[in-house]
Amino acid sequence: MATAVAPRPRPRRGRSSRLTRFFRGFSVEKSFTVLSLLVASGLITICLLDILLAWPWKHASLLFDWTNLLAGFVMLGLTYDVFRDQSR
Repeated sequence: MATAVAPRPRPRRGRSSRLTRFFRGFSVEKSFTVLSLLVASGLITICLLDILLAWPWKHASLLFDWTNLLAGFVMLGLTYDVFRDQSR
């Protein structure tokens, strides 16, 4: 009775993924990049929740919400730019 042997997966050739290159070595700059990604996404989430559902600030100031939403998107764009630079 012969048993079937699964072929071995070949190692990938070429460049590794951008996330793999980013997390390859630890540095303070990379940890700040991840932290700014978390802060930007948290700011966007909270402001969108207040605009759409009136939670947590109950529409206290829509100017505050829209301004911080814009700041969150700008921060997210800058974070992505730094991420691209660090993963080259």
